[in-house]
Amino acid sequence: MIPVVDMGAFLEAVKEGGGEKASILMQKQPEVKKIVCLVHDAICEFGFCYFTNHYLPQHVVDRVFYTSKQFFELDVKVKEKFARRPMESHGWSGLEKETQFPDMKESFSFTPAVAKELPTEVPDFDQSYKDLFPFLHELADRILDLMGVALELEDPTLLSRTHKLIGQKGNHTTMRSLYYPPYPLREGQLHCGEHHDYGSITLLFQDDVGGLQILREDGEYHDVTPVPGAVMIFVGDMLQRWTADRYPATKHRVVIPTRVMEQGRTRQSMAFFCLPDDDTLITCLDGSNKYPPVTAYDRLMSIFAATKY
Repeated sequence: MIPVVDMGAFLEAVKEGGGEKASILMQKQPEVKKIVCLVHDAICEFGFCYFTNHYLPQHVVDRVFYTSKQFFELDVKVKEKFARRPMESHGWSGLEKETQFPDMKESFSFTPAVAKELPTEVPDFDQSYKDLFPFLHELADRILDLMGVALELEDPTLLSRTHKLIGQKGNHTTMRSLYYPPYPLREGQLHCGEHHDYGSITLLFQDDVGGLQILREDGEYHDVTPVPGAVMIFVGDMLQRWTADRYPATKHRVVIPTRVMEQGRTRQSMAFFCLPDDDTLITCLDGSNKYPPVTAYDRLMSIFAATKY
């Protein structure tokens, strides 16, 4: 059972408090403290959860899904003009280009600070991405603030404070649209192979097709049923290192159901990979030295280097 947390009361309290931090709101409103505890328990046990009532306009998300699909359906020669280069975080990646065993998916990554050119072949493509990014940034900031309180850090603002350059030079936070066409798979191939995310947290939006699976303690993969209008939160590699495994980065994959493939349906999702500022030193917050200190930029580059394109 995937944990589902209603964020409405927390975000409403933030709004009414003029942007007050979670540490202050917890002292004022018992409902906020309850939500903080629910999120903490879900993340500690699962490494992920669903958030409902996140106040992110659905029509803005839907517009990115719409323009992205139009782009992915263009001729490959057009898309190649926007190809993502190795060790970079912006641009298009084609079928069978990523992970150790090539995945049957396409993606377009948008990183504002390094974005050179956005497709003009699809009307409103660039604006749809630019409109959604700030909403995701704000939601991620609220979640990081909440997690800093939940972890009972000496400085509860540490996580949100070390992500202050999102969308600017010095931070590689990326918004990525993903597209899974109904093409036959080779033996052993997946639409998206087993992995865990590489940043602090990931915000994931998906359509109703299904196919996302998460690895649990029993060593088996379990299906994740899409929740309409909800955003899924994943812990990434960097936050796992920061918390010395208290917040685990759960492995997951995508296997599109056979019935969906037979119907010729595509699958879409959109992920916001939230990363700390490049110069942030990620060191175990409990002082355990379970993982050696590393800057966010160096960790990201080492992950990129291990990924096939």
